[in-house]
Amino acid sequence: MMTKPQDQAFPVPTTEHDGGHFGLTKREHFAALALQGIASRGATDPKYAAISAVMYADALIAALNE
Repeated sequence: MMTKPQDQAFPVPTTEHDGGHFGLTKREHFAALALQGIASRGATDPKYAAISAVMYADALIAALNE
């Protein structure tokens, strides 16, 4: 099965009463996890850390699709 960056990380069935809230995408979730690791190692430049986290997320999605 192909993993797409825009797929929902934690999909839940929607009902007519929930307003269609879907939460984070897989890319956002993976980037958040990567950013947590980057920050725990003492990253001092938030912009660089965020860009790096997204790069890690994209690399993980690519690896999952190989």
